Amino acid sequence: MKKLLPFLLFTVLLFSACNEVEVPENFVLELVSGGGYSLIAYIQYTITAGDGETVPWRYEYEMLDGTGDSYDSEMSMEEAKALYRILLENDFDILEDVSADFITDLTVERVTLESEELNHSFRAYGSGLLPDKRHSNIIRAIIDSCPVPEDYLPF
Repeated sequence: MKKLLPFLLFTVLLFSACNEVEVPENFVLELVSGGGYSLIAYIQYTITAGDGETVPWRYEYEMLDGTGDSYDSEMSMEEAKALYRILLENDFDILEDVSADFITDLTVERVTLESEELNHSFRAYGSGLLPDKRHSNIIRAIIDSCPVPEDYLPF
């Protein structure tokens, strides 16, 4: 038991350290989706973290005819940390542009993160059909973190 105790203590400390994600004080995370066979010119989510307890985010879209709408809200810093953790778990910092070339008229999504620690982006064409799910995991996490009331959705 005495030999097991240091191992257990180390495991607990390691687990605690892994769960504590270092989120930059200031960052901008943006998802822009467009193209494909639809009447939507673009849909954009912008999450802007600062040094506060809450993190503002904005959803906006524009149709091909120029009409559109936007919605502003906020998430807690804990929610922002959870989202950032998903970015790290899915290797955001090394993901490259990818494409599901075998199908046409799919949506192109671009995800960009700008912070003091990391500036990176990727484009994914048909992310939901790609065998590597890291791109779509990140895109889905951003959308899920920013729930938009139905009144503000384009359809």
